[in-house]
Amino acid sequence: LRVIVDAYPNQDVYNIDKVGLFYKATPDIGLATIGQLGTKKQKERIITVHCSNVDGSHIIPLWIIRRAKNP
Repeated sequence: LRVIVDAYPNQDVYNIDKVGLFYKATPDIGLATIGQLGTKKQKERIITVHCSNVDGSHIIPLWIIRRAKNP
């Protein structure tokens, strides 16, 4: 793959990554010494997608995917 990519200039090579953001989740650690019993972890999340070319001259605006129809 590296041989194929090296044939193109850096402004034509893009990288895309997706990141899950659990925005309703509570922290795993805190100042309390005793954890709360009987609470569930929130699993609701949004997906953010980040994309730019290798040299950073073209950054695609952030994409946000809220919920899938069929998870």
